[in-house]
This record gives sequence, C-alpha cells and structure tokens, in this order.
Amino acid sequence: MRLREYLNEITPSVDLYLDEVNDLIYKNCKPYLKLIGNFYPLYRGIYSLTPKYLNSGFDKKKVRKNREPQATDQKVFKMLNIWLQKNGHNRRDQSISVTSNISTASTFGDAAMVFPIGKFSYSWIKAEDLNILDIVTGWDKWKELYKTKLELSKWIFTDKKFKVPYMKRYEIWINCKEYYYVSTDNYLWNGITKKLEQRNK
Repeated sequence: MRLREYLNEITPSVDLYLDEVNDLIYKNCKPYLKLIGNFYPLYRGIYSLTPKYLNSGFDKKKVRKNREPQATDQKVFKMLNIWLQKNGHNRRDQSISVTSNISTASTFGDAAMVFPIGKFSYSWIKAEDLNILDIVTGWDKWKELYKTKLELSKWIFTDKKFKVPYMKRYEIWINCKEYYYVSTDNYLWNGITKKLEQRNK
C-alpha cells in the first residue's frame, strides 16, 4: 500500500521501508544503474535537504529547466548554454550537476546520492568544477575563450567515456526530468548487493 501511495502521490507523508526504496530505484532507474555498473552512485549537494521518506533519507525531485548561475557570470552562463545546445551537449541551466567526489558535493549542501529516473543524458567537462581555474583553459575566463575561438569541444563530452569523469572526479551534468535522492548521512551504497543500506542499524 505504501509503495502504491507514493507512486500515485496520494499520501506524500508516509514513510517507505528500505526494500521498497530499493525496488523503486531498480524499477525506475535502470538506464542509470546500467551506466554506473560497479561504481557507487554519483553525488549532489542539496542545500534544502528535507526528504519526506525513509526516516528523512529519501525523496524525489524535479529538475529545474531554468536554473540560474550561482558562481558563473550571468552573460557567460548564457553564452555557454547557447554553445552547449548548438554543439549537442546538455545545457547547464537544464541539468543537475553531480560528481563522484562526495567531498566536492558537500561544499554545495548536504551530500546525497542521486538516481535519475528513466531516460537521461550526461555531459562532462575536464574540470572538477566549471568555475575553478582549470590548468589548460581557465574556466574563469570564458569571454577570452570565445574571443580566441578556442575549440571547447576538446574539454566537453556527452554520453561517452563515463569512466573518465568518474575516476578523475570531473563535473558531470545530467539531463533528466526528475530523480531520486538519498541522504548519505543515513544510507550508503553496498557495492556487493548494489543496494542501499542503513548506516546505523
């Protein structure tokens, strides 16, 4: 009953058992689970981490398609998204930023594991953070990059070589409609069973 109520969003205040959460993830996040394989799920920092389910550890969130920049110049942010769309990459203002580095995710809020629901695409950049000075390009100098007509395609990729950004802890942008998130304060990913487990039983 609880699972049915959650799926139909009839009673949003009920709690879910851990096995029901794992069932939801395995049922609705198959493309993502296939992509990460034996890796741990990707992380995202969420400032307002107020999940309703599984003892404040699990919830579902829609992806905003008009996200405003937090650390990037407004004009640069707009130029970047136009370029990304033109070249077949995910727009940064329509995606969620994730990483395999839980420490990096924690700098942007409470760290949570993310599980995109259904079909999705991903783009990644050769930098741990778009706004951090990159050794090669300097992501804080986008205007100069455009002026010199630097080929940004050398540093941004879409739907390919997932192991590279994962192992190097680069910033990844996931474009999906909605996703589940699970607080890392209460739960971890068991690499053997490929399921969530409680940290403190």
